[in-house]
Amino acid sequence: MPGKRISRLRINIAANFFGKGWTVIMGLAFTPLYVKVLGVESYGLIGIYVTAQALVSVLDFGMGTALGRDLARYHEEPEKAGYLRGLARTLEVLYWCVALAIVLAGAVLSHWLADHWIGSSGLTSDAMATTLALMAWSLAFQWPFSLYSAGMNGLQRQFLLNKIVTGWATFRWGGAAAVLLFVSPTIHAFFVWQIVAGLLQSTTTAWIFWRQLPATNSPAGFQPALLRGVGRFASGVAGAAILGMVLTQLDKIMLSKLLPLKQFAYYSLAASVATALYLTVSPVITAVLPKLSALATRPDSSELYVTFHKTGMLVAALLFPVAWTLILFAEDIVLVWMGNADVARHSSLLVSLIAFGTMLNALVHAPHALLLAYGNSRFWFVVNLISMLLMVPAIFILTTRFGAVGAPVAWIALNLGYLFLAVPMMPIPRQERLRWYKRSILLPLVAVGTVSGAVKWMQPEYFHGLPALLWIFLSLAMGGLTSLVLFRNERSRTAIPPG
Repeated sequence: MPGKRISRLRINIAANFFGKGWTVIMGLAFTPLYVKVLGVESYGLIGIYVTAQALVSVLDFGMGTALGRDLARYHEEPEKAGYLRGLARTLEVLYWCVALAIVLAGAVLSHWLADHWIGSSGLTSDAMATTLALMAWSLAFQWPFSLYSAGMNGLQRQFLLNKIVTGWATFRWGGAAAVLLFVSPTIHAFFVWQIVAGLLQSTTTAWIFWRQLPATNSPAGFQPALLRGVGRFASGVAGAAILGMVLTQLDKIMLSKLLPLKQFAYYSLAASVATALYLTVSPVITAVLPKLSALATRPDSSELYVTFHKTGMLVAALLFPVAWTLILFAEDIVLVWMGNADVARHSSLLVSLIAFGTMLNALVHAPHALLLAYGNSRFWFVVNLISMLLMVPAIFILTTRFGAVGAPVAWIALNLGYLFLAVPMMPIPRQERLRWYKRSILLPLVAVGTVSGAVKWMQPEYFHGLPALLWIFLSLAMGGLTSLVLFRNERSRTAIPPG
């Protein structure tokens, strides 16, 4: 059985990397075309849309996480099949009700947001309001997909899920490019296509998800009483998730008001590059969380902490080579990606700063997953609540004084607080925390940063744009080799359960 679990875990991690990686690639690959056809200012609306997608996820209220957790624990127990199908149906009904609420909110708020929130732009108020209303329809139709994907993660059907994700990512972003090129080069056409893609994605995934659930003789119905069983865990997850998501999007929420739309577009471009770093961590955490949840039910915690440390070290090995390369070679990377020196000049410093803060944030995902596996969702709710009270004035003061660059400075400060103030207060044994700091942060952070910094120092001044690709790849290769050596060395030590 252990070999079987490890094999499945590796397959799930690989599948998640492919699915999430392909989604990121599709988004980034077509961005230069979107900017060229629509203009930088209209692309700012796509940036607002991406932010809204992230914010809408807080409406989950922990329900998807709770469903995935129960499916991970009970899907192999035949006597639990009726409960699981009933829970899935109940949450499904609630999700589609939320989708309807998103549409209604878009209809009610679109004109107010166009007139009073979005930063100054060359678009008319009516055109802006229509775009925002179309955004709401698209968000609504995409929304239920998050429940079905959480359920399939819990069922350990992550390989199948990521086949679905890659197919629809291609359809969504590639199809949008085709619409802009051959049908109508307008922001309205872009969002009409997003509506079509979102509806098809959610409905087809729903059909596949229900075929994966354990079978019963009776049909699944809406059972509100089941919500009480998962309510406590879900509410704790929801509180922390809502605040956590708002914190990660707070800069964009506030900057969409504080900055002109064109400047916000540059910030959105920078954020889309920098936050792609989550690709190195989210596939691992998504795959490992069900296993951690199962191990947390055992009285012996040795295998749980071995898995935790291996997870942290794997995240570090994947994260640091990419992060340091992006931080040090930001201007060259943006110039190669966009083919526009003006865009690279306006966004490169933002990319470096946001990437540094995101690197710090990604490191905290492993201990966060460990607490969720234990069912402890309250800790991060309290931490995020305090952070929210500090971040709003910090972003406002820094942005009004220093412009767009002030927001990522606040983001870096927030994640330094997470790493060195919040994590030490986690209910995790002290020796396990110290081992995590040493093996998953200190050693790889310094080693890979030194290697990538040396490559940057050797880069000739006149090697920019395409000629800089050699140095970018060299930084990735040398940083990756350093990470691999450290990972294999530390992993061999962690193979023996601690103490």
